[in-house]
Amino acid sequence: MLIYRRHAMIFVGATALASSITACMRSDSQGSGNPSSLATVAPSRRPVTSISAEPEYDSRHVTPVTPKGEEKEVEGAKLILPIGSKETRSTTSTGLPCTIIEMPNADKGYPRLNLIKVDSFGRTVLEESQSQEALLSADGTNSYVARSREAWPGTDDAYMITWHMSIKVSDSETQELDALGLWLGISPGYGAEDRSDHGWVLYATAPSGQLNENSDVWKSAFSIVLPS
Repeated sequence: MLIYRRHAMIFVGATALASSITACMRSDSQGSGNPSSLATVAPSRRPVTSISAEPEYDSRHVTPVTPKGEEKEVEGAKLILPIGSKETRSTTSTGLPCTIIEMPNADKGYPRLNLIKVDSFGRTVLEESQSQEALLSADGTNSYVARSREAWPGTDDAYMITWHMSIKVSDSETQELDALGLWLGISPGYGAEDRSDHGWVLYATAPSGQLNENSDVWKSAFSIVLPS
């Protein structure tokens, strides 16, 4: 996915609200400018206080794709999903509705998408993305955490975080996953009220090495269309 790995440039893969969004993702189970050759920061446990509001890394220049599949409305946005995908409505630990979408080839719940519509982050989308980067960086199960500002149709606020995580599923087994998250604000022209703290969070997660530009989960994630 778009995980920044120094020396291996490849496409791979603190609030109650922030924690609940991450909980929904795990429930049930400096860029080169070229999205197919993105660097990744070496794993480290840097102090949360060192994470600035503005993303440290350059844009990865991700762009929308239109894959083959079935267009679905999910949490108020549109996605193109492979035939045979499994959609499950769920909620975060604080009651936010979210939809979990398992790909047709899912094994033990992955690869999958999680889409959450957030009526209020309680702060700007930029500040929320900073908080999420801090939470991910502080979690000892995550590495290669990298955040960038992106351009995305339908919003002036778009941020992407990529990371690798190791989840202990039993005393003897650890699941290695690549993940990316998109934080997408609502267009300033969408509705009359100030909606600067509203938006969507979309996660794509897959077994390590399976989150890449040729995978169904990648294509479905970057097919997202926001309401105008």
